[in-house]
Amino acid sequence: MQNAQVLTEMPGTTLRKISVNPALNPLKGFKKKLENKLSIQGYDLREWLDSLTNSNGIYFLDMPDAGTYSLHYRDHLTAKLMELDYPEEIKEVEDVRKEFLESMLFDLSLFPDDPILVFDNETVEKKLRDLAAIYYEHASAIDYIIGRLVNTDVKEVFQSTYKDSRVKEISIGGIYHALYPGTSISFSKAQGSNGIYLIFLAIQSVFYQITGTSM
Repeated sequence: MQNAQVLTEMPGTTLRKISVNPALNPLKGFKKKLENKLSIQGYDLREWLDSLTNSNGIYFLDMPDAGTYSLHYRDHLTAKLMELDYPEEIKEVEDVRKEFLESMLFDLSLFPDDPILVFDNETVEKKLRDLAAIYYEHASAIDYIIGRLVNTDVKEVFQSTYKDSRVKEISIGGIYHALYPGTSISFSKAQGSNGIYLIFLAIQSVFYQITGTSM
């Protein structure tokens, strides 16, 4: 994967500011503490994790409303995290939603074959289809994005596969604070995708510690 410096110099592109940070290391030495609190359907969760790492990288996407998104991309080879968030400052454009949509479609086209993990597929798909109905010229690109959404989203993992008694609320913030106890992070609209990414890292770390397998 090209790094952010190279990406910003690609001819014909107008990439916004992109920050690349090393992947954080979640949950160290939690095996003994979690053995009595976790119930993991090992085969299902292993299959899910394998499906997410069987690619060059993975996108983490959050769409809190119809005009905002946060987006991160993790390269599996380098374990680096790239942030491609839509800028909070609203540009003076005729149609803000169209600007937002085209920006997101561009970001998701940088690595067009890699999967996209969201918190709630149903909600994201509805927002995308609503946009496709308005901006029909982008309908095909939106359909392709929907097809790249990971079948099992984070919400479903915690509702059906990964049982943790510490998780009291099935939300990005609720799950994050259960998996990273003692932290005080609260996720704004511009940080949801980072929360999904950190949850993914935590699930990955806990799964391999509990099952005793190596990553």
